[in-house]
Amino acid sequence: MDGMGQGPNGNNEGKRNYQVYEQNMYGNYAAYGSDPGQTDATGNANPSMYYGGSEGVNGGNTGNGYGNYDSYQYGNMQYDTGSNGGYGYAGDNIEKNAYTSNAPKKSNKAVIIAIVSVLVGLVASICFMFYSVSIINKASDGEYAWDDDDYNYDDDFDWDEDFDWDDEYEWEEEYGNEDYHDYIDWEDETWKLEEPLTDPEDTGDSEGYYMGFANCIDTNVPYKLTMENEEYVDEEHNVCIRYNYYQISDDVINADKINEALHEAAATYHTYFLENQSVIENAIEEYNGLYYVTGDAYITYNDADMLSVAYDIHRETQDDLEYHIFCVNVDLVSGTVYDNADVVDVDSEFAEFFIERSEIQNGAGNSASYYDSATVENYLTDEENVILCYTPCGLEVGFNHMYGWVTITLADYEQYLK
Repeated sequence: MDGMGQGPNGNNEGKRNYQVYEQNMYGNYAAYGSDPGQTDATGNANPSMYYGGSEGVNGGNTGNGYGNYDSYQYGNMQYDTGSNGGYGYAGDNIEKNAYTSNAPKKSNKAVIIAIVSVLVGLVASICFMFYSVSIINKASDGEYAWDDDDYNYDDDFDWDEDFDWDDEYEWEEEYGNEDYHDYIDWEDETWKLEEPLTDPEDTGDSEGYYMGFANCIDTNVPYKLTMENEEYVDEEHNVCIRYNYYQISDDVINADKINEALHEAAATYHTYFLENQSVIENAIEEYNGLYYVTGDAYITYNDADMLSVAYDIHRETQDDLEYHIFCVNVDLVSGTVYDNADVVDVDSEFAEFFIERSEIQNGAGNSASYYDSATVENYLTDEENVILCYTPCGLEVGFNHMYGWVTITLADYEQYLK
């Protein structure tokens, strides 16, 4: 099974050195009517558990999801048209019902009891009325002073003294910026370290599926790759942005354009912050929040003709925790940076194939199964969400979504290219 194939909201594999929050715990509801959290006995998503009973909707021998039952359960009468030729409940003797000459006469006792009950009720109502008027008069004369010593609510239930929210519940102190400030290690320098090199043979599992982003740098090439880092820190506003990225030597065609693309992808959330700085800082101040970004860089594959880079970016705010994969693929012969959404020939058939392959590689109930084929097709053809990078195992293809990300390994990827 592909240990790589999902972000932290799927199977939580392929994540390194982070406490991963299974976003299924946040709710992780799938779009378009299915809740993947409900499963059948095999562990597969079973939307029918919402919409019907074991024998289907609106019928059958058991209640369905809408509460429908067989019609005879609603009290259909059983009739007896026996020798007397009349209608009644089964087994009744029609000669003894209220419409025969044998019906009993009403007693006068019932009439007398009813009259007495009415008179008693009337007397009780009049007494209660006089009692209420008496209470009101006494209150107006000051006999019942609600603010006296026995019932002085201002003294006995003084919210400012007995329930001083400012003293007991200091929200700014208990839940304010101080907590988020301590959450970030402002003195950390380890994030600047380059990811260790991995032998290409160790990047796949026993079935040949890519297990996780890894640095597989071939140094026997006519150019050099250098890792650089960038940091933006504002402790006052709890803003911390740290990420690594790669640059290529100048002896490559269109090196400036390539390096710009390599930096731009890694700096996506940094750029977003700078473009929306005042709004983000106001939100942080209002909600006692933070803006915390970390990014790792991986050369997933390179040779004399090709360079493939993946950035694993985490962004955390007071509202959410987001995981996103950005990829840059370069044809070094022509100096062209690929549009990732234009590499694979994606259509509805490929989207169906992706969902099926993801179940094989990433297991039943993986995040690709949250979506229908039309949604998967849209993700795979969207430049901002598609994931595509070359690896020693083949081509890793997938997409970012609202719960994280998911990928599959295509060892025989040539047949899927445009």
